[in-house]
Amino acid sequence: MRADPSAPSTPLEHRLAPSIPSSPGGRAPKTYGTAATAAAVLAVALTAALRPHADTPDGDSKPAPPRPEVRVGAHTLGRTGPVDPDAPVTVTLNGQGSLTDVTLRDDAGHRVAGRLDASSRVWRSTHVLRAATHYVAEVRTEPRTGGTPHRTEFTTARARSGLLTITLGPGAGETRSTRVAAGRDSTRSTRSPQGPADPDGARSTQGQAAAGVGETRSTYGVGQIITAHLSHPVPPESRALLESHLRVTSTPQAASGAWHWLDATTLHYRPRTYWPARAEIRVTADDLAGLRLTDHLRVAPVQPLSFATGAHVEAVIDAAAHRMSVLRDGMTLRVIPVTTGKEGYRTRAGVKVVLDKQAVLRMRSTTIGIPSGTDETYDLPVRHAVRLTRSGEFLHAAPWATSSFGRRDVSHGCVGMSDEDAAWLFLILGEGDITRTVHTRGQEMTPFENGVGDWNMPWRTWLKGSALHGRSEARPAEHPLRPSAS
Repeated sequence: MRADPSAPSTPLEHRLAPSIPSSPGGRAPKTYGTAATAAAVLAVALTAALRPHADTPDGDSKPAPPRPEVRVGAHTLGRTGPVDPDAPVTVTLNGQGSLTDVTLRDDAGHRVAGRLDASSRVWRSTHVLRAATHYVAEVRTEPRTGGTPHRTEFTTARARSGLLTITLGPGAGETRSTRVAAGRDSTRSTRSPQGPADPDGARSTQGQAAAGVGETRSTYGVGQIITAHLSHPVPPESRALLESHLRVTSTPQAASGAWHWLDATTLHYRPRTYWPARAEIRVTADDLAGLRLTDHLRVAPVQPLSFATGAHVEAVIDAAAHRMSVLRDGMTLRVIPVTTGKEGYRTRAGVKVVLDKQAVLRMRSTTIGIPSGTDETYDLPVRHAVRLTRSGEFLHAAPWATSSFGRRDVSHGCVGMSDEDAAWLFLILGEGDITRTVHTRGQEMTPFENGVGDWNMPWRTWLKGSALHGRSEARPAEHPLRPSAS
């Protein structure tokens, strides 16, 4: 406050001195040490003004309200811009009180684990964030600052580490992708890619696909295998995490299934038994995007996969009886006289899933090492060929062996039949349908090396190839943070 200039100027010590009445006679009594007394009174007054009140320990000031501060690495949130997904999240309480609950989730509802220190004033995340993901942190304190938790939002930056891409199959681009022929029977048919030499000398030639090949179709047989091809090798310690996020559903419900690691970049999935007929199957990995598998590898968004199964179609080849029974949904449609592989070229035993079909292809003996000009030499156009192995085992028409159907084995590994039966079978079988060869002296069909032989592996053995086999039913934890120097 500014002094009133009109007020008389009075020394400070005079203004602080107590009023003393005059003595009788009008003479004032003598006073001693007037300046010292005034100074003492001033000191007492100032001390009283600055001394805290007895029942308010901190004076008139109130305790500072609890105020959480959320940081990602060295980045204090509240500012714009993405943050480093590899940095830890720290919540520190400023002011009085303690942290009672910290919840950190992304938009998909995945919660980031963390730990509160002994003081209950600092919370630190124990697992890494996902890249390019929006997060919300909700913090509750004691004492409470209101009815709602303190809320902080932030978004992580794109991954600086390598990106793992996952391609799910079956689907367009794979060697056994299914196509719909535009013909009257809407028969599934494909052009088989040129492959290695085969026991029957079968080798597809480009440009000889079935006529009327049209758009990609998403219906397969009940023996179809789901595949996942990875762009980078995944180490064993990270496979359970990846596997747990690849979800397969079937309507109607299939038997229990599992993924099987063929190697560090390839997985196959199958149920314990064949898929249900006329089922809708879906493979999703929605929550894999941005997930860190290793210090240098995160997962890119994964395109989901959907496909359907048709009727349960199965062709059972009895090599000893020289006949093939074709069944649909358990009912026998036709029994066909056939010829199978002769000595030295025996047809493989076991389950083989149809890979694709070709209306016409060329078979040459030179592709399996038989020299030209010998009794075994052949170079033939073959009709109605259904491929069972990558090396070239087919079901096909063999009109040159008519006298052997139902009687003798004269082929180089394929299953031959009449033109009429082969044309009929070509319309019945499609990719993913099952064939099973019994009572043959040929080698067993391998699970993975020569087509889809996955069903030949016993279920217990299959489970051993799963990174989740033998683990707790609990979901594997996401990649933990490395301990910090602090």
